[in-house]
Amino acid sequence: MFDGLVHPGAILIIGGLSLLGLRGLTRQVFSILIPAAALLVAWKLPLDASWTIGFLDYQLNPIKIDRLSRIFSIIFTLMATVGAIYSLRQSSKLELPAALTYAGSAIGVALAGDWITAFVFWECMAIGSTLVIWSANTSASERAAGRYIMVHLLGGVILFGRNWESREQLT
Repeated sequence: MFDGLVHPGAILIIGGLSLLGLRGLTRQVFSILIPAAALLVAWKLPLDASWTIGFLDYQLNPIKIDRLSRIFSIIFTLMATVGAIYSLRQSSKLELPAALTYAGSAIGVALAGDWITAFVFWECMAIGSTLVIWSANTSASERAAGRYIMVHLLGGVILFGRNWESREQLT
């Protein structure tokens, strides 16, 4: 059920990806508006609200709000807003969209009410953070990004395996 909730992580991810097609002053304005909008949405998240979406035989819960997840959402969106302001004069066109994707995915993990949603956002975090490292466009950053993605994906496999094992014990 949707209940009119907007996912602040989705705002950052979709907004961040849209920055790839923008240039000049328009890009700078949207670079600030996107995380600021996500911050406003995170600030207004109602406690104990949630979404539920049916997928195959599972009930996915992309938003399950409690005090802790709401606080982390606010912190992550605040950091994304400050980071976007800091990056206004940056020459890299990839780093900010990747950073916003990473921040949005981190919010997705914080708000996830089920392990499948948490796993999907976890893997999106791996992609976003790897692209942030890779965006430096040096041979050292390429090697570091390769190592980082392998470690992060291994963490995702461990997360998935641990939760799959827990799921099997419950049935």
